[in-house]
Amino acid sequence: MALLASPDVGIRGRALLRTGIVANVTASTVAQYLAALPADRRAALSAVRKVINENLPEGYEEGMQFGMIGWYVPLSMYPAGYGENPKVPLSFVALASQKSGMVLHFL
Repeated sequence: MALLASPDVGIRGRALLRTGIVANVTASTVAQYLAALPADRRAALSAVRKVINENLPEGYEEGMQFGMIGWYVPLSMYPAGYGENPKVPLSFVALASQKSGMVLHFL
């Protein structure tokens, strides 16, 4: 809950985090991220996640990236990384719960 105390989040941001509409961006696993959501959003994001995982090309990995559920090219396959940063895997798709709705980013 350290994020709720952060001055960077603001009053509206803290309210959105408390409602669970915006997932806890400090989640380090997909399971933690989904658990932080209200049931309706968790169900919707889980359904989209299932379809992505069933159709994901071989070699991609799923995990948390940039505070969202992400699918990316692992550093073992592409060591240059995202934006030539060898510490961040190259992003492919991201799925998130945001205040304006649920979003699917194709990168």
